[in-house]
Amino acid sequence: MARKVLNTMYVRPEMTRDGTGRLRETKPDFLLATIKDTETNHTELYIEEKPKVKFYVANKRQEFPAIYIPKADVSERLCRYTDREIELATALGKKSEFFDAIRGGNKYLFMRDVYRNPNLYMADIDVEDYFKSSFTWENGDVLKVPLKKGFSDIEVDISHYKGFPFSRTAPCAINTINHFDFSTKTFYSTILRNPANPQIAEMENNIQGFINNHMMPELLEEDKDCKFVFYFVNTEQEVISTYFSVIHRTEPDFVGFWAIDYDMLTILNRMKKLNMDIPGTICHPEVPDKFKYVHFHEDTTEISYGGDGGGGEKKAGHKSRRWHWFQASGKTQFYDQMSLYSNMRKIITLPSYRLDAIGLSEVKVQKVDYKDHGYTLKTAMRDNFQLFMRYALKDTYVQYKIEQKVDDLSKYILFTGNTRLQKGVKISYVIKNSIMDSFWKDGLVVGNTVSYDIKDFIPGAIVSDPQLLLKRGIKINGKESFLFENVIDLDAASMYPNIMIFANVAKSTLLGRIYELVRRDEKTGKEIHMNISGPEINSSLQTIDASILDIGAKFFNLPNLESILKDYKEYTK
Repeated sequence: MARKVLNTMYVRPEMTRDGTGRLRETKPDFLLATIKDTETNHTELYIEEKPKVKFYVANKRQEFPAIYIPKADVSERLCRYTDREIELATALGKKSEFFDAIRGGNKYLFMRDVYRNPNLYMADIDVEDYFKSSFTWENGDVLKVPLKKGFSDIEVDISHYKGFPFSRTAPCAINTINHFDFSTKTFYSTILRNPANPQIAEMENNIQGFINNHMMPELLEEDKDCKFVFYFVNTEQEVISTYFSVIHRTEPDFVGFWAIDYDMLTILNRMKKLNMDIPGTICHPEVPDKFKYVHFHEDTTEISYGGDGGGGEKKAGHKSRRWHWFQASGKTQFYDQMSLYSNMRKIITLPSYRLDAIGLSEVKVQKVDYKDHGYTLKTAMRDNFQLFMRYALKDTYVQYKIEQKVDDLSKYILFTGNTRLQKGVKISYVIKNSIMDSFWKDGLVVGNTVSYDIKDFIPGAIVSDPQLLLKRGIKINGKESFLFENVIDLDAASMYPNIMIFANVAKSTLLGRIYELVRRDEKTGKEIHMNISGPEINSSLQTIDASILDIGAKFFNLPNLESILKDYKEYTK
């Protein structure tokens, strides 16, 4: 049996203050994982209450932080994830200092120094990454995973509303939610009846006519076998609950929304207004009530259209790169299909990431343009309801055709490896966990990430072609592999630590970093602070266009190569 962790979700404990003012745990933390059986394509739920993690302590005192240490040279410690900080302090004999730091409001600075301690290893791994890594080490890795995918879209009733129905206020009722199931090629549509609009009843009474006249002409010839399932309901609550019932029954592994922050926030805020049971409705029915949890993590990263955006802080290059993340206890991960498409292609920024634009460029399939029929969205909803539903359903079909071609989900899961999917778009997380995995398989334990609070950024990046992630090599015993014939395979991720070691640039051999330049006046002996920034020099040192002679000439008034050659010619005349 081949099994792979598809997705993970960690929920922190709930804390309240008792009568003495002390924090008490009222609900424990838990980790939920979806584990895929690649042979049966069945997805099982795994829930661990009060999850535990391991960290490692050097058997002999270490003087400097090392990028790794042999397993034989460390002792293993197992603790509850929520207790790891106090356990780390205890391992260093600093338990009392830990509580002093809490009382003094200096816990962050104290723990920063703890993580920098050269005697602790693999002590800063996130619990979700730890679980995925441990599962792989125990069960083996799986390269190819069958995925059950779906694509959803909502519409709200703006037929009598002035202005834009922003998701934060969600002023308009959801009148239809549409979903396309990739595996069965089935459209699921939930529609709200409205006695004030007789066209909805006309459509319900002749649903086959709607399919034949409106939907079939929109489908490519290869998709004429698509199926349709319609649910007409009387309340908005039923629109929402019926949609999630479809999700629970079909159990897709992933459901993509194009710009999930609008759709999902609208659903959540409408559910609040309707006093619906949000966890009970959205979470999978197999999840026990005490583990039902729903939360939308909104990515508020500031947008920058050039450089790092100023201020020394990294920023998203385009609003489509914002990686919103929706947590809901269950077998399905809802994700932003637009953001994944954009993040998988960071090498370029397109003029538009609207669904219509990407559908046209990738698969030559576009949304229904109601304007061609003389309507706005508002008037189509009110005066030509079948055209409106044709528009609403076609959106999920465009989403399906895009993913069918680009297969971003499979590439993303392969790329993230043992990193939790919520952080897979951050290359630093993926590299760190890839290094940890590589070292572990070689009998080594990775060190902690050490930050020196220096925020100078070097422009440029290693960019790979996402299409290459799905290439397969020769078959071994009938199974696909990553072994290829007559090629050069450059594995940048695994080379990353080796380059650091062989080039002697690992932190274990790092003496320091240029932060400020000071020279001493030969006559007075006074220190003179030079008007040169450390980051400027660091950037020059890491640029292939600058030689050590160029740096000396620019920053220290030393002769450059041309001056040296000129003097040499004069000297040898």
